[in-house]
Amino acid sequence: MSAFHILVVDSDPWTVKMVTSLLSRRGHRVVVAHDLSEAERQISLCVPDLLIADAQLDDEGLGWLSRLRSELGQRVLPALLLAESPPPSLRLSALRVPHSDFLDKPFRFDEFDLRVERLLLSPLTSSVREEPSRPQGLQGTLGELSLASILLLLEAEQKSGVLTVRQQSAVGRLWCAAGRLLSAELTVVGERPERSLDAVFALLSWQSGEFEFVAGPDQRGEHRGDDEGLNMTQLVLLLAQRQDEHERRQAVAV
Repeated sequence: MSAFHILVVDSDPWTVKMVTSLLSRRGHRVVVAHDLSEAERQISLCVPDLLIADAQLDDEGLGWLSRLRSELGQRVLPALLLAESPPPSLRLSALRVPHSDFLDKPFRFDEFDLRVERLLLSPLTSSVREEPSRPQGLQGTLGELSLASILLLLEAEQKSGVLTVRQQSAVGRLWCAAGRLLSAELTVVGERPERSLDAVFALLSWQSGEFEFVAGPDQRGEHRGDDEGLNMTQLVLLLAQRQDEHERRQAVAV
């Protein structure tokens, strides 16, 4: 994923340090504002690709976000809103804000990364940056782009087609329709092909290999399972939870 310009607005030094560190490690350019007036000044100088802000910046609810967006004309500023022990009313209000997402403090680093990545890879953000349209085919190595990132990209752009992943003597194929996963198959030389959710998790754990996505027609009729397909973001988060549970079991065993 290419570098983006991200504005972080939060008065808590620890949160600012942590968020800035996480974003900088991903290669993004981070600007920090500690209050709304400073945030308005930063936006007037350069409109960021993403806003990450404490949802509880003042006592008026989320009206401040509307003000920050009001002077941008047709351009929409995606936002990831953070809050510590928010009241239910604030949580619901935040979830209703268009082109935004919400995350409780303290948060898991992997979930933070996924929510940031999903907002940055959305068609809305890509069109704002006026980047050239992506080709119908996509290929590269998992060292350049993780399989989790590829799935989130396919979900954001609602792609249909087949994603093939190769690693030495193993080949994985994932069939997608409108950004959702219909079916997955993992084939290892000398073994029977496996088609299950475990095959998806096995592929997501690959750190190296080559991938190729070929766009194609919706194949719901051929690859059923769940008629609507599986949500990519939920799959990636479920893998992270499985990995956490495995690490905890290993720690207890030691």
